[in-house]
Amino acid sequence: MHEIVHQYFYGLVASNEFEEAWLDEGFTSYIEDKIMADAFEYQPAPAVEAASVFVPEPLVLEGWKYGSSYAYQSNVYVRGKLVLHEIERLIGWQKMQVALREYVRRFMYRHPTTTDWQTTLEDVTGQSWRSFFDAYIYSDFMQDYSIEAVATEATETGWTSRVELAGPVEERKLVLQVTFDDGSKRDLSWNPATDNKVTFEHDSPVRSLQLDPVPYKVILDHVRANNNYQVRSSNWLASWLSHLLQLFSQLLGW
Repeated sequence: MHEIVHQYFYGLVASNEFEEAWLDEGFTSYIEDKIMADAFEYQPAPAVEAASVFVPEPLVLEGWKYGSSYAYQSNVYVRGKLVLHEIERLIGWQKMQVALREYVRRFMYRHPTTTDWQTTLEDVTGQSWRSFFDAYIYSDFMQDYSIEAVATEATETGWTSRVELAGPVEERKLVLQVTFDDGSKRDLSWNPATDNKVTFEHDSPVRSLQLDPVPYKVILDHVRANNNYQVRSSNWLASWLSHLLQLFSQLLGW
């Protein structure tokens, strides 16, 4: 399927695979996902694939400037298509189809660049995409959301907990799932654009927290380890491993 789609990108729309390979491989991988989902009921998992991008790099690097073949593959193929999935999330599938159709119409049998795709997207949507392209295409930015700290205080009726969160300041609704000692769970909403913490009251001690639980909504979060926070555990080994993982995440900048 992947090679068939190449008849469009870079066959019909002849971008330069050596200098801007993501316009070939990223677009082809993205369309491949859409075809597989529609024709074969295969559900791609772009947010899961993001974990394979260990070393993000700009998508507009010439092919020979990537640090390794792995860096080339994980950015040009995987990160490239993830960026397109993120654009689709922001504008919707219907508008994404219009943008892709217009891109092909304008540049069939020609040699478009990343700037041409940006211009087409801006013309179709009627908005600027400069900050998005600067972050995710011309730079190596990802969407690493994390749970930084949890503070709990006792009250007359139970407890009040404050969770400190970090990540890109973007308008979106993320789920913070809390699991309590009594086995119950509660989904809290967090908008990174308005605050960096979530405060809630509860009458059972907090056992663990997970930011953006399955099914993942954040497509470009390539570090999922810091989305989990273990507060209490009946299993000492699980608790010890969780805290060790949190420590390594902080030390390595994950």
